[in-house]
Amino acid sequence: MKKATEREISEIVKYIKDDVVNCLYMYIDIKVYGTYVDVWYDKVNENYDLIAMKYHDSFQVYSSCPESADLTGVIELLKNNKPAMINARKGLIDRLETAFKDTYTRDGGFILQLKRFVSVEDNEFNVEVARLDDVDEIAELISSDPYYSDSYTFEEIRAQLKDRMTTNMGVSFIIRENGVIIAHNSITAQVDDICVASMLIVHHDWRQTNAAIVIEKFIIDYVNRQGKKLFGFSTDRRRRKQFEMMGNPIVAEYGKLIRKTK
Repeated sequence: MKKATEREISEIVKYIKDDVVNCLYMYIDIKVYGTYVDVWYDKVNENYDLIAMKYHDSFQVYSSCPESADLTGVIELLKNNKPAMINARKGLIDRLETAFKDTYTRDGGFILQLKRFVSVEDNEFNVEVARLDDVDEIAELISSDPYYSDSYTFEEIRAQLKDRMTTNMGVSFIIRENGVIIAHNSITAQVDDICVASMLIVHHDWRQTNAAIVIEKFIIDYVNRQGKKLFGFSTDRRRRKQFEMMGNPIVAEYGKLIRKTK
């Protein structure tokens, strides 16, 4: 695969924008960071066929033709870089899994557009915008849960939170009780009218409360007031069905490969 120049970065943004729900993080990161992130591409008959982007210790891979794209170059690129995680639309992960089955485990789920959150419960918590000096405590809370710690180290979570806050790429929302952060949710990426929600976590001692409901409703209402579109990734079937029943449609299916640590 070839390394993208500034001119090619501009072309790649146009190429992936038409299918943004299948490459949300890639589109936002390239649009915001440009040549400050590493981007590679393959072409067929002068048309873009495959795009790969490195962000911290993870790779995003995209093709508008996941069933037919030539994966030879991207497989070599990924094997040389040995990323902690490889993210792509389901069709690409289906094919990449074969090449990495000995060193990576498979995961994935669905992407929903989050438009509405219906709740009859009282709001017993106050949500606030997190500051930079909250990053370490947030990273500790997130990395305490196996769902996140299986994919990210504490240092990676902290670095990404800090990077997204300082660049205004993301916003973290928290709930405190007695001065301690007991819940977190965030816009992890945003550009133009597109936002991605991720990193929802509630401290295990507070999971029988409605803290998760309060902070999820808050972030959806927050984005709606701005007139933007919010997307979220779901691996939990029950939770996904709940969101669908509230009027939040599934817009894409994704997969990821996570590097084995043992």
